[in-house]
Amino acid sequence: KKALFTYYLDGNLSAVDRYYNISGNQLEWTSREQFSNDDNKTNVDDFRVLQNDFFETFIFLPQVRLQKNNPLKQVITGVQNDWDVSFTYEYQNDLPVRSTGIVTQTRGANSGQTTQIINEYTYY
Repeated sequence: KKALFTYYLDGNLSAVDRYYNISGNQLEWTSREQFSNDDNKTNVDDFRVLQNDFFETFIFLPQVRLQKNNPLKQVITGVQNDWDVSFTYEYQNDLPVRSTGIVTQTRGANSGQTTQIINEYTYY
């Protein structure tokens, strides 16, 4: 597989294009995630942009920042389905402790359906 990252001039992640070897012959484009409306707080889970599937291999990149701040908007475009995601963050000492997202499918079999997602962060 392949992930192609593009960035804004301020260092925030603009988009990730994903390519997979679906047919066994060559890499094919499968999706694009676009990020926007970044806040000015530290992003603590930027590694998640590398993982589309829970069972994917974890990649360790010491001292590499994939996503500088927290995007408030994410648009996911796929081969058959598209989604819009709006995030809200709660902070403590300038670090996120919780993010809530509203996911709306904008294209595909379940177009118009919304789902709420919640991420909670714990620091040791």
